[in-house]
Amino acid sequence: MSFRKNRSIQVSEMVFNIVCDELDMEVSELGTEIYGWLETFNNCREQGYYLCVRSSTNYTKQPIFIWVFEARNSDDIVVVWQTRHPKNGMFDEDSYEERNKHFKVDHFAEAATFIFEKVSEYFEEEFEK
Repeated sequence: MSFRKNRSIQVSEMVFNIVCDELDMEVSELGTEIYGWLETFNNCREQGYYLCVRSSTNYTKQPIFIWVFEARNSDDIVVVWQTRHPKNGMFDEDSYEERNKHFKVDHFAEAATFIFEKVSEYFEEEFEK
């Protein structure tokens, strides 16, 4: 018998390790004016981490929130994003239905690239400075 994190948390952690390393590099190399942090979420079926990214210069721009977890009915990696502040750390139903992307199991790098591109696109002005 062994004790480990559940698979959904492991998946989320693996994807966000790549994303955060890439964002850290981008911020330090380009001086991009964004910052963020990871928090945990759990609603029984979906568990893992979500990322909050904010502009450090444009205080009127809403942050973007991005969740990663293992799909409830498959081994797919699911990415959900929204700009509305989450309630109790969870994405809302509209975001789950309209703003989600699935990746095949173990396609951590592809999911991470998608998230990095979402953040870059959303904070385009900050990335251009």
